[in-house]
Formats: sequence, C-alpha cells, structure tokens
Amino acid sequence: MKEDVFAPVYYDYATDGKLRGALSEAEAMFFDAVAALEEEEQPTDLEFILKYSNDLEAFRTYVHGLRDNYIKSLGMVIKAERQRISESYEDLINTCLPSLRKIKAARNKGLRIVEDKDGGYKIDHEAQEKAIKEICTRRWKGDLLKEYYAKLCRIRQAFSDAVEFEEANKLPAFASKTDPNSGLQYIGDYGMLQQCNIMRYLFPKGGEPDPAQLKRMLWEYLSKS
Repeated sequence: MKEDVFAPVYYDYATDGKLRGALSEAEAMFFDAVAALEEEEQPTDLEFILKYSNDLEAFRTYVHGLRDNYIKSLGMVIKAERQRISESYEDLINTCLPSLRKIKAARNKGLRIVEDKDGGYKIDHEAQEKAIKEICTRRWKGDLLKEYYAKLCRIRQAFSDAVEFEEANKLPAFASKTDPNSGLQYIGDYGMLQQCNIMRYLFPKGGEPDPAQLKRMLWEYLSKS
C-alpha cells in the first residue's frame, strides 16, 4: 500500500463524465422540444416554457381559455363546428405536452436556462461547469486520512500474518490471493469473496454515485447559485 494512496483532494472523473453526458443530452432535448413548440406556433419565451413545463395542467387550462375565447368571438356557432374546434384545440394540447415534458425532464437533469442580453435565453454553461467541479471534488481531512490509513495497514498486516499461519500449518490458502474469485479480501454480495478495492467503498460503484442522487445534488447546487 503506497503512502500517497489517499489525497486530501480527489477529483471524481467518472462522475464528471456522467454529469457532462447527462447535461449534453438534456440540452439537445431542450432545444428539440422548443423547436417542436415553435412548429405548433406556441410562445417559446422563457417565462412561458418554464411556467407550463412545470405545470402541465396549467397549460391545459391556458389552451382551453384560448379555445373558449375563439368560439365566443365567432358569435353563433353550430354544435358540430364547436365540436370540431374543441377537437382541434385538444389535438394542440396533446401535441405540445410531450415537448413540455421534455423541457421539464431537461431541467430536472440540471440544465440551467437563463435570460440573455437580447431578451431571449441561453444555457448557462458557466454555472453548470462550476456545479460539476464542486460536486466532483471530494475533500478529506488530512488527520482523518492518516488515521484511516494506519487502520488499513493493520488490516493488511493481519492478512499477511494469516497467510503465514496458513502456510506454516499447511492450511487451505484462504487468506492469500490464490485466484480472483477467492481469498479473504472482502465478502461481497451473496457472500462471494472478492478482491478488496477501497475506492469502491469511498466512492460507490467505482466513483459513480446513484443517478438520482446526482440529479438532486446538481439541481440543489444550481438552485442556490
């Protein structure tokens, strides 16, 4: 075990890559959804898309209001024509809802959308980059790591002593690494003995936190910035 096995600051590149990939997908999803709304001649200003992507029922109410106002403006309208108009507006709702859901999903992935100088909007890549760096930088107390390292050294020495005992007494090589699937390294899922990798404990799944946890961390960080 090397003396520098633990650094006071560790950058989690695996999580960095996952976050960047998720945000890239979210950005493409967002602009595809906005383009789809534009095709339906719906407003795509920032206030509109943020409001109605967050509340789909409010969008239904908004479109129904447009429908009712249009029918009123026609004066006397026969029942069949009112039905045709109502169906057209329902089709509009059903066409737009998937795009609004995509916008909401993109935002839930941590996509930061802000107004630009021209009154439009843009993706705040600078804020997202700052959030990624903050989330992926793991900081450890030096004294804590030294104490932890000392404990691990004692564990390793205990393994070594057990191996020597096995060899001296002609016992089965349980404490030594006889093959990748045996040896007293650590007991994994279902009781299977596997080789120890301490980073899998410090950073679950090889440095890859649960996706839902990542989304929550990124969203909470951006909400505060």
